[in-house]
Amino acid sequence: MEQDKKIFNWVLIIALFVFPVVGMIFLDAPEGVEGSDALFFSAAIGLGWGLFLAAIFAIFWVVKRYLGK
Repeated sequence: MEQDKKIFNWVLIIALFVFPVVGMIFLDAPEGVEGSDALFFSAAIGLGWGLFLAAIFAIFWVVKRYLGK
């Protein structure tokens, strides 16, 4: 149980902190969004992808954990 908590904490940290930074660095905002709004928009896109991938990870983890017994 403690190992599961550590894994979920790392996934949450990556989803909430790493993906927005990656979004700011590597993603482009849509056409028409300029200036600092573009930076916030790309961070929001990165956060969205991070949360989406974390949710998929959590679903697979739960299925593996409870149906794999």
